Amino acid sequence: LGMGAMRLPVIDGDDGKIDEPAVQKMVDYAMEQGINYYDTAWGYHGGN
Repeated sequence: LGMGAMRLPVIDGDDGKIDEPAVQKMVDYAMEQGINYYDTAWGYHGGN
């Protein structure tokens, strides 16, 4: 079971501005639930 990073929370609808505090909460929760696979790619969120 993994977590995809293609649709992370963003600021003001701008895919290049990731809402890092919200993402940190999501990742912390995922890790607490045993998630250890994160699907990422350079093209997600403008390479950020």
